[in-house]
Amino acid sequence: MKKSKLILAAVLGLALAMGASAKTFITIGSGGTTGTYYPTAVGIAKIINENLPDVKANAISTGGSVYNAGAIQTGDLQMTMIQNDIAYYAFNGIVVEKFIGKPADKLRGMATIYPEPVHVFARKDSGITSIADFKGKK
Repeated sequence: MKKSKLILAAVLGLALAMGASAKTFITIGSGGTTGTYYPTAVGIAKIINENLPDVKANAISTGGSVYNAGAIQTGDLQMTMIQNDIAYYAFNGIVVEKFIGKPADKLRGMATIYPEPVHVFARKDSGITSIADFKGKK
């Protein structure tokens, strides 16, 4: 229920930002069809189409977060799903080669749809047993 309200609020925010106009078409980028982003994007498109008569939304499968961030920057996508770390790197123009020195400054966050944990691994022989153990390591 909370997730639905959050999505509806994002949809209404999108409607207000667009104002009254002729039919608007938006493409929502996701990820591969076998992942979680694609069905989520399809669901968001459905909510938009059912609640905003002047908007036609469709979800497409993409190469994932790095592609999606770049496609928002170029205007090829109007909405997208992006992993939180990739969104941060892209917006700040760091870490990810595609964005180093070329920040994706057109990115704007709308909603966190679900938590996305990050898993951290180290080699068994590294002596690392906690996050704090990474300090000073390369």
